[in-house]
Amino acid sequence: MDDRTSTQALSESVLANKDLLPSKQTWNWYNIFAFWMSDVHSAGGYIFAGTLFSLGLAGWQVFVS
Repeated sequence: MDDRTSTQALSESVLANKDLLPSKQTWNWYNIFAFWMSDVHSAGGYIFAGTLFSLGLAGWQVFVS
C-alpha cells in the first residue's frame, strides 16, 4: 500500500479529521536543536548522567555517551 492510498483511507475514516491528520513538516536547524535540548534536558537525562558519574566515568566520557 502506498502513502497516497493509506492517507486517502485515513482521511475518509470516521476517527480522523483535518486537525488530526499528519502534515508535511519542514525542520530547520532550530527545530532539530530544540528537539535535542528537550530530549537531553529532562529528568531521565539527568538520572542517566548521574548514574554514569556514579559508576566512575570521567566528565568527558559522560558527555560522549
